[in-house]
Amino acid sequence: GRKTNKIYNVPVWYVQIDQCDPNIYCLSRRGSSSQWIKNITAEPIVSLKIGRLSYSARACLITESDVVEQFWKLFRQKYGIAGKLLLDRRRVGLVSCRIINGRLI
Repeated sequence: GRKTNKIYNVPVWYVQIDQCDPNIYCLSRRGSSSQWIKNITAEPIVSLKIGRLSYSARACLITESDVVEQFWKLFRQKYGIAGKLLLDRRRVGLVSCRIINGRLI
């Protein structure tokens, strides 16, 4: 956390737009005012765990409309109706986590 320096595990919904793209796009259901978004704004270096693999990444809030639209298309394909029911598109915060040097940590 940005105030306590404690490490938190935060489950997120995610997609990767392209296998060659070093970015993993993660979704904050509570939008840009969530504590998770505030934490990565204060300290953008994060750890991602996807399955059994862990990565070091640099996170940033995404607002570019073309990336957001690509994300929503892939998100609907990956999560289907379950994802759609859980989310209010007006409130979510989209975060790009760029894998640092493609290295596992």
